[in-house]
Amino acid sequence: MVLTLAPGMQEGGELTDFSVTAEQWGNFLCTIFDEWVHHDVGEYYIQLFDATLVQTGLVLRLAFVRWQRNVAMQV
Repeated sequence: MVLTLAPGMQEGGELTDFSVTAEQWGNFLCTIFDEWVHHDVGEYYIQLFDATLVQTGLVLRLAFVRWQRNVAMQV
């Protein structure tokens, strides 16, 4: 079995000097999610967000938002 480390990780799970903290990574994801929901839903699909929303049941709400945006663009 071959172990492939994520960028910024060293063997043994040690962070490198250029790694971001868990809090920074979470803030980044939240910021990107907020931008995506308000401006890009229906135009761009981000697998991480779509998969997470399916798991939480919010996919129906996003589908409705995508539908509304498509209808508004046709008018």
